[in-house]
Amino acid sequence: MRGSNMNYADLIDTTITDSVFLGASLMYVSFTGAHVRSSDFRNISAPDLHLIGTTIESSNFTNAKMGRVFIKDATLTNNTFDQVNIWGGIIVTWALTANGNTWVVATCTDNKPSNTHIHSDCLQDPDINPPLARPTVVGPGTGVGHWYTGPVTLNWNWYDEGVLSDTACPRSTPGVTTPGTVTATCADMAGHVGTGTYDVRFDLVPPSLSATISHAPNGLNGWWRTAPTVSYTCSDTGSGIARCPSPVTAPQGVRTLTATAADVAGNTTSNYAPVKVDTVKPGVAVNLATLNRYGAQVPRCVATDATSGVATCRLTTTASASANYRYATATATDKAGNAATSAKVLYRATTVAAFTTAPSSVPRGGRFSVVVTSKNAKGALINLTGVRALLPVKTTSTGSGPANTTLSTYATRIGTGT
Repeated sequence: MRGSNMNYADLIDTTITDSVFLGASLMYVSFTGAHVRSSDFRNISAPDLHLIGTTIESSNFTNAKMGRVFIKDATLTNNTFDQVNIWGGIIVTWALTANGNTWVVATCTDNKPSNTHIHSDCLQDPDINPPLARPTVVGPGTGVGHWYTGPVTLNWNWYDEGVLSDTACPRSTPGVTTPGTVTATCADMAGHVGTGTYDVRFDLVPPSLSATISHAPNGLNGWWRTAPTVSYTCSDTGSGIARCPSPVTAPQGVRTLTATAADVAGNTTSNYAPVKVDTVKPGVAVNLATLNRYGAQVPRCVATDATSGVATCRLTTTASASANYRYATATATDKAGNAATSAKVLYRATTVAAFTTAPSSVPRGGRFSVVVTSKNAKGALINLTGVRALLPVKTTSTGSGPANTTLSTYATRIGTGT
C-alpha cells in the first residue's frame, strides 16, 4: 500500500505482519482487536487513528501525521514513534500498556515521553461522559413547540468526546407517527451509554376560519355602494392559532377576498369571500353633436361607468328665455344604483325659415306652399332642397286690413320633427 490514497482502513480482528503502509493517505484508520507486527507506517497521513483492543509491536510510525489518536485497551511494544505530528493535539487513552517504545519529540508536547507511557502533556482527559444526543427532526410542519403535521424522522446527531460505537448508536428513528416521547440510546467505546429523548406532538386538523362582512349589499343587483369591511374569526383545538387574518376593506370591482389562517403546527385554512363594490357615480354628459335635417341641435344623454356598468341614461329638457333655445340635463344610473346628473346645457331647439319663393299675395285665411331656407345651429344659411312648408296666411298688423297680405316679411319657426 505504499503511497496509496484511501478513505478508510478498518481492520477488525486482523493480524498484520511485515506490511508496508509507507506514505499512505487515509481519512480514517481503525485497528480493532488487531495484532500488528513489524509493519511500516512511516509518513502515514490519517486525521483519525483508533487503536481499540489492539497490540502493535516492532512497527515504525516515524513522521506519521495524525489529527486525533484514540487508544483503548491497547498494548504498544518496541515501536518507533519518531517525530510524530499529532496536529489535532489530542490523544485519548484508556488502559494503555506501553513498553520498550522509542518516543522522540511529538508535536503535541515539548517533553520526551518515557518508554513506558505517553507523557501527560500529550494526553487529553479520558472520556468520562456518555454520548450526548442533539436531535433534529425532518418532516412536515413547523416544528415550533415540537408540533408537526405528519410522520417525522428523528436524527439523533450523537456527540462524544471519545469514540462512538458503530453498532450501538442508531443514527435516526424514522416514521414516527405517535405523539409522545421518543427515546434512543448510544454507547461509546469507553462503555458509557447516553440516552436521547425528544417530545413529538402532532396536529393533523386545520384551524377553523370564518368571515364576517360588516353590512349587507346596499346597492342594486347585489352590489355594495359603500365598501364593506371583512373581519375574520379563527380557532384551533390542537396546536393553537399562529396567524389569523386582519380585517380588510373590500376594494372596487368584482373581487374574491382570500384570507388564510395557520396553526402552530403549520396546518392552514383559507376563506373566500366574493364581493361586488362600486362606490363611484357614473360619468354623464349632454352631447350636442347631432343636428336634425333643419339644422337644430338634438341633445343626447351620454354615460360611462367602469365598474358595474351603465343601467340608465335619460334626458330632461326645459324652456329658456328664448323661444328658439332650451335647456337639457342628462341623468344616469349604474347597475349598482349610483346616480349622477350633468350640468344644464343650453341648445338651439328650432331654426328660423325664410321664404325663397312665395306669391306676392294670397287671400286672407288661404294657404300656400313655399321653398324655404334655414339657419343651422351655427347661424349659417342652408338650403333645405325639396322641403315644402304649408303655411297659413296671417296678417302682419293688427286690426282690419286689405283682403290680401304682403308676404315679403313672413317668417315662421321650424322645430325638431317639423
